[in-house]
Amino acid sequence: MDNKIYYYTQDEIKPKSKIFEYLIILLMFCSFLILGAFRAFEHGYQIGGVSVGDSASSAFWSYAVYLAIISWIIFELVMRLYYFFVSLSVYVFVVPKKDAYYTFRAFYALRNVFVAGLGFLLFISPIWVNFYPVVVVLIDFIMLFFVFLWFKKKYLGVLLAPFAWKALLRPFIIYEFVLLIFNIGGLVL
Repeated sequence: MDNKIYYYTQDEIKPKSKIFEYLIILLMFCSFLILGAFRAFEHGYQIGGVSVGDSASSAFWSYAVYLAIISWIIFELVMRLYYFFVSLSVYVFVVPKKDAYYTFRAFYALRNVFVAGLGFLLFISPIWVNFYPVVVVLIDFIMLFFVFLWFKKKYLGVLLAPFAWKALLRPFIIYEFVLLIFNIGGLVL
């Protein structure tokens, strides 16, 4: 039996995969593009038609890409602000910033696909439009819960988990409450 003590650097313990990070970024763009396509259908694509020309498909896709880029920029800003407030808690401070960002991105990409799928379902059954904001809040909560479970599995123990959950939940409730007010007021973010 070997009684030597081995010291490993962080890179040796957990190798970072750049391919996985690039894949998450690509999935983020695709998910925002799908969501942008739904929003272009929802709002009409007159703005894109003015800037692109006479082709309806190019107007639609330019507006969908425009909405995807704007939504992604807003997401990145909100995610950084959200993580700043969450990281003020001692209990969540153990989660590395880069891993937290990529975890939030991966789960938000899934969230975008679910929300866009739900949105396209509105074309089949428009009655769901009354419940759409509430279902989106529910999907957001479920995705935050999965992010928490991922953090709990990788970084938090049983002792820190309840406190970390409260730290993750407080800014989320404020953010969703503000979004719900905007949705009721007719402004879709």
